[in-house]
Amino acid sequence: MIGGGIAYFLGWHATYIFLFLLGSFVLISMWKWLPETCPPASEKRNMLSAYYSLLSNPTFDAYLVILIGGLAGVVVFESSSGVLLGGVLGL
Repeated sequence: MIGGGIAYFLGWHATYIFLFLLGSFVLISMWKWLPETCPPASEKRNMLSAYYSLLSNPTFDAYLVILIGGLAGVVVFESSSGVLLGGVLGL
């Protein structure tokens, strides 16, 4: 709604200026006021062992399967909707 109002009153170029200013404000705010939440690493681990410990976690595996399934559904919908709407329904 904000972008529509800006485009209506100031033109479509102004929406990109607004997005640039908003993004700059968010970036500077995060850099200035958002503290680091990652604790310093106490030990250096091998990358393969880190991936093994991550992929052997059943909770992570379940979330990964759900994520892949959801994104696959979106891809199937997007790739078939043009054919269905255009060829089958004639829209």
